[in-house]
Amino acid sequence: MLAAQDDDDLAIRDLDAALALSPGDAATLEERGEVYLSIDDYLRAVSDLTAAIAADDRDAAAYRERARAWRKLGDETRAKADDAKAVALGSGA
Repeated sequence: MLAAQDDDDLAIRDLDAALALSPGDAATLEERGEVYLSIDDYLRAVSDLTAAIAADDRDAAAYRERARAWRKLGDETRAKADDAKAVALGSGA
């Protein structure tokens, strides 16, 4: 369990460094959002995934992952809206 925590911390540090070099990179923001999801930090996940969507609003995976975060936060309305957008963009959520 501790090794997984260390891996997540290292991943976040690496992604932070990548974003320092390329702020606003949609793929990197999405990836960091997914790491935050994996460690149950749903507010940070929503923040990063929202930024990823702002950078690339055609990324179905970012909508799908943000829907998961909204659901974990108990916001089914926003989760359903993101699921619908993901499907409209071609992702079978």
